[in-house]
Amino acid sequence: MVKYLGLTLLLVFNLFAEDEKKSEADFKTALTPENLDFSALESDIEKYIKSFPEEQQSIESRRIGIVKNFKKMVQKVIGRSPYEGKIFLKSSVLMGKIMEAKDDGLTIVDSKNQASNVKWEELNLRTYSDIFIAEAVSKGEELSANKRPKDADKMFQKAGNYYFALAVFYDWYGNAAAANIFRNKALILNPGKKEEIDQLWPAKEKAE
Repeated sequence: MVKYLGLTLLLVFNLFAEDEKKSEADFKTALTPENLDFSALESDIEKYIKSFPEEQQSIESRRIGIVKNFKKMVQKVIGRSPYEGKIFLKSSVLMGKIMEAKDDGLTIVDSKNQASNVKWEELNLRTYSDIFIAEAVSKGEELSANKRPKDADKMFQKAGNYYFALAVFYDWYGNAAAANIFRNKALILNPGKKEEIDQLWPAKEKAE
């Protein structure tokens, strides 16, 4: 499982008016804050959801609910286990460790043991996949053909949930290729997500 999960790092990033008259694309552009903070966008979010036919509004509400919660997921993962490795910023790449993730920024210690505060909007979006993949891999480190803990299925499900969140996030932020890879991996590791995946990505959309 560890090898399988880790290969994702190599696959993904080789791919890599008036309000009532706004189109879905217009709203999407307005609702992709670089700092992942949606707190000031509640009015636009409501208008975005209402721009869909009534039968689709609950689906879009679910989709954006996941995206709005993404920053908290990153904070929880870092809070449990600091991320160490390559950290991709928009202006550079550094080796180091993300020690803490707060609402206003992240504390990074570089390879020279120098600490700095980095704002969320300074991160390259790739960094989030690296953080979540590292967490997913850690869930499967004790799994092997000869050693399968009783809660192995839950480990797979949790790993799948991380990939599912990444799929929704990257789709929302305009990286359809990465979203497709993460969606497929989520479905393999957590088949229970199939119904929700089919709702969020209808068959026609998945084929495009």
